[in-house]
Amino acid sequence: MSVSTLGVPLAARIALFVGVVGAAGIGGLAAWESQRAQVDVVDAEARRVTALAAELHRGFEVADHERLAAMYDEPDALWSWYGHGTWLREQHEALVRFGEVGELTRVRTLRPADAAAEAVRSGPHDRRKGALQEIVAATAEPRWRAPADYVPEMRDAWTAGRPAWRLVESETRGARVQTWLPLVDRHGQTTAVLELESDVTAALAAARTDARRPVGAAVVAWVVLLGGGFLLARPADRERDRALAELRRVVASGGEAKVRHGGDPLLRELEALRVALSGRVVEVETRAVGAEAQARSVGALHDDRAAARRKALAALVPEGALVVDAGESRRELANLVDLSVAHLVLQVPRYTAVDLAPGMVARVGWIAGGEEVDLTVSLRTETEDGWEYVFALSQGAGLPATPPDVAALAFARGAERVSLEAAEVSAELVVSAGGALPVRVTDLSADGAGLVVPVGPGALAASGTQATLVLRLVASEPELQFGVILRSVGGCDEGSRVGIQFDAPMTTDYENRRARVAKWVQDRRRVRTSAAA
Repeated sequence: MSVSTLGVPLAARIALFVGVVGAAGIGGLAAWESQRAQVDVVDAEARRVTALAAELHRGFEVADHERLAAMYDEPDALWSWYGHGTWLREQHEALVRFGEVGELTRVRTLRPADAAAEAVRSGPHDRRKGALQEIVAATAEPRWRAPADYVPEMRDAWTAGRPAWRLVESETRGARVQTWLPLVDRHGQTTAVLELESDVTAALAAARTDARRPVGAAVVAWVVLLGGGFLLARPADRERDRALAELRRVVASGGEAKVRHGGDPLLRELEALRVALSGRVVEVETRAVGAEAQARSVGALHDDRAAARRKALAALVPEGALVVDAGESRRELANLVDLSVAHLVLQVPRYTAVDLAPGMVARVGWIAGGEEVDLTVSLRTETEDGWEYVFALSQGAGLPATPPDVAALAFARGAERVSLEAAEVSAELVVSAGGALPVRVTDLSADGAGLVVPVGPGALAASGTQATLVLRLVASEPELQFGVILRSVGGCDEGSRVGIQFDAPMTTDYENRRARVAKWVQDRRRVRTSAAA
């Protein structure tokens, strides 16, 4: 049966089909664009605030915060930020400064009420009214231990030790992004969260306005197609019969086939529309792949393996197992806090003759025996139990006579690794914002690497979590490119010390490139073993 014998009924059916499908498509596009705009604004603001908070964390003592909470355990115990010691004043002023720099509408710390602490941790998916209490805030006067609600969107900050956020909209206060950052004590436990609130009303409105533009274009295309539906069904126009058949052929191919237009204006429009929609699909797929990689990186930055290693070392190594010699008969027994290929962390009592500053050198060794070695202090932190000193082990110097069970725990990694001298390999880290950064590779395995990057942790976090490592093992061979996940980021004298993991889904020809690195590491270890023998 030909189109000409169907007449007007076919036109009505085509118009109805195009109208319904077009309306549904436009509605779906409008919802998707609006949701995408909202997610982009909220995620960008949360990343901005989180990057700024990395700077605040370095000067915010969690141990002091816990001592304040223990000292003043009743609601409304304080009426002023002043006159109650330096801890309270310094923490309040730090939050005020941070709120001003970050243009935040609320900055405060929240801690579980004693009666609700277990319920919050055991039931993180349930909303609990008044389960939290405000401790320190950037307000003119304290609202000490004022009740605050626990909401399920906070749960990653409490249970997983990583930032969490949500969008809150109201007629009176507009659109606000609430971000929660975990405050972790020296045992790796989240004892409180830092709540940061920022106003995104204007940014969200602008993004939603921009998101409506593709919808307007889709409406125009829909009107064109709707009119085309009538034209295609006109019995007098046999060219439109061919257009309808062509459209059916392209739809049946899933949009992969091209429209053969032969100069026909309507078919040219259909081909242009097919190309535009294909581009939109590619854009959405690319965005999804990037979002997946970013989610993996954000999760990896807050990996709990370091905290787990510290707990295991605390159970394995007795107190006072090491000695720190600062010269001039100033020696002190020290507790092992952490040990990895990159650093050694020791704790000494608060009142001791050993008083070191970053950049100073001390001799460190095991009490049980073995050679004491010179190590440089890279960081000093005051804790509740004394002073913690971080000693850099960037060149793989290690610590002689480390017990085998301690070494197995501290230096564990799935693949063989090798520590590197300063110029053994060359590399660049290409971040999503900020271009290529020259880096120094301190250790390398088939699964990842340790790097020193010449920018601070805050700047690195602001550059985004997606990155590519360009690695050249041998000058005469082609470079290797790996998509990478940032496993850890910490400050050091040269900028940032970064641990990365090679990311298989984001790396072309991953298995062959990984095999080349593994072989290079094995050969290098074999050469070093032969030289030592």
